[in-house]
Amino acid sequence: MITVEAYQKQLEATFNRIETALEKVDADVLECERSSGGLTLVIQQKMRSILSAQPSLQELWLAMASEGRAYHFRLTEEGTWLDTKQDLELLGLLKEYFQKKLNLSLEF
Repeated sequence: MITVEAYQKQLEATFNRIETALEKVDADVLECERSSGGLTLVIQQKMRSILSAQPSLQELWLAMASEGRAYHFRLTEEGTWLDTKQDLELLGLLKEYFQKKLNLSLEF
C-alpha cells in the first residue's frame, strides 16, 4: 500500500487530467462535474458515469450506470489505475468508451 498522501496526490492528478481533456469538448456532448471525492461525467445530458474515491481501500471506483458496469481501480507502482478484476487501465477504458459512444478522440 502507498501512503495516504501519495494516493491523494495521484487521485487529484488523475481527476485533473480527465477535466483538462474534457474542457475541449462541447458541454452538451460531455460534461464533467467535480464534487467532494469524485467526478461525474454527464454524457449528452442524460447518461452518467461516476468516478469516486475510496480512500480506505486506496481505490478509485467507476460506475457506468447506462452500461450496467462498475470497476474498481487500484494504483500500480507505475502510477496507473488498474482494474482489480480485469486487466483494464482507467484512462484507456475512458478513452475507448468515449470513442465508441461519442466518436470522440480524447487524450488524457
